[in-house]
Amino acid sequence: MSLDERIQAIDEGERQGILLALALCELQRPGWHYFLGKIAHKLGGVAMYEAFKKYNGPPELDIVWKCHACGEDRPDALIQVYTYDLTPPGLPDGSLKLNLRYCADRPACLEGAQLQARQWSRRFSKADSDTE
Repeated sequence: MSLDERIQAIDEGERQGILLALALCELQRPGWHYFLGKIAHKLGGVAMYEAFKKYNGPPELDIVWKCHACGEDRPDALIQVYTYDLTPPGLPDGSLKLNLRYCADRPACLEGAQLQARQWSRRFSKADSDTE
């Protein structure tokens, strides 16, 4: 039996299994995309191959964060972190940092995060003076 005859003898269940195996292989080795895609094309299953990659790949995460300035829940791509050093005297710089999330697309939120950082800084400096 020739190779062409053997390929034509593949039933639908086997074809789908091969497409799944190709998709899983590409998820492990993305550099093989072109080569494995050509095989999927020859098997007449590009759409199924792409679907197998989508449903067996890493989950698409919808991460949201609460902005510390405005209080809204925003998508991960729209959140930045403002870091403020609160290290008291006598400790190495950077020993105590305050991280505040703010909306990257809203200048007022950055200003709000900076204001909150200054308020925290005053609280810490007041606490230091109270302990002396």
